[in-house]
Amino acid sequence: MLQTFIENAVKYAVSRDRVLQIRLTVCLRVEDDKPYAVIRISDTGPGFPEDVLDKLANGKPLDQSEGKHIGIMNTLQRLELLYQHRAQVEFSNPEGGGASVALTLPQPLQERRGDIR
Repeated sequence: MLQTFIENAVKYAVSRDRVLQIRLTVCLRVEDDKPYAVIRISDTGPGFPEDVLDKLANGKPLDQSEGKHIGIMNTLQRLELLYQHRAQVEFSNPEGGGASVALTLPQPLQERRGDIR
């Protein structure tokens, strides 16, 4: 799933005019004693077009007729199948520029190791 978002950062953010930086951060968040992995992919490119952000924020499908956005839509469907409404994906354009995708994934109970505090 991460590959799709990293490839999109390279595909849409690379420019001959400036250096591209892609950052991947992973942290553990606990809410109501439930652990979640939060994975954020961000870049220093032009960011998401506003119409795309609006559709993603409102759960609307993206137009795939010209071969665009197929990876995002497939990944969102895959997350739904794997996590059944328990995973969250947030797309944004941070104030400093670029694009950001934050995945919040529940940690399966069978994979817990030790106490999480």
